[in-house]
Amino acid sequence: MAYIETLKRNKKEYYYLTKNVRLSLSKWKKIRVFLGDKKPSQEELRKYAQKIEDKSKPFSKISNYTFLSGHDAETLQDLKESYSTWLKQIPKSVKEKLS
Repeated sequence: MAYIETLKRNKKEYYYLTKNVRLSLSKWKKIRVFLGDKKPSQEELRKYAQKIEDKSKPFSKISNYTFLSGHDAETLQDLKESYSTWLKQIPKSVKEKLS
């Protein structure tokens, strides 16, 4: 859901249409569209809402695991990454026993 954010710089207020997009469990991306120094009308907001949706589409992830929920897929991916990191750190003798 997009919302209007007011940022104050040099004693002047600027308006942005902002949308937060989740990249992973703990990472978010804030996407902003500059609206100007005057509060926009409802008509302008509709136009900018479409623009911010188009900007956020590349960040929306389509799951490779259609049979898992988004949270389960992310957990599985985290486990996979931590296992590969662990596998790189163990001695060769242990790796041979695992193979």
